[in-house]
Amino acid sequence: MKPFTMITVALLAIIACAHLLRAILGWEIVIDAFVLPIWPSVLVFLALGWLAAGLWREAKRGH
Repeated sequence: MKPFTMITVALLAIIACAHLLRAILGWEIVIDAFVLPIWPSVLVFLALGWLAAGLWREAKRGH
């Protein structure tokens, strides 16, 4: 796997895990008195996890 691909997969996975932790632990994000709901973090976790897994599989298949 190329270094850039490995770094991208790692970053996507880390960000996905952070969103999963936010959803599980109920961490609040407040932007100018607006509290961001938890459900978008679940969607972001699913999307980034899917992208990371797909990129990982594609990079492994290329070898």
